[in-house]
Amino acid sequence: MGVTSAVATSKFHAGAEALPRAAGLRERFALVVGADEVARPKPHPDSGELVLRTLRVTARDAVVVGDTVHDIHMAHGAGMRSIAVTYGVQSRDELAAAAPTGFAGSFGEVVAQLTTAFRPTPEGVAR
Repeated sequence: MGVTSAVATSKFHAGAEALPRAAGLRERFALVVGADEVARPKPHPDSGELVLRTLRVTARDAVVVGDTVHDIHMAHGAGMRSIAVTYGVQSRDELAAAAPTGFAGSFGEVVAQLTTAFRPTPEGVAR
């Protein structure tokens, strides 16, 4: 089973595209959604729902990785699980108040969680 990645950001689309391109990572994302592409940006679930619809992925098979409470609230609103990263903009305490599904203190921890705890089963149900 393959993994499809997308970016849903509070930046406008032009800026959202520029950052992964500059890092040489744009080709790793099937979709980039900027705040100007939805009627209601984060924390509203519109961005997450657009990603799910466009990529034809169910919410139960998706995980939001984010560093703000807006990311976690978007995930909740769209019915997705979430990993709050504590090496970003907001503190662990601030993120905890939004009740993410899990936490990660490094990119390696994100990858580990996505390949174990958040990995879909062949039936599409998280383990």
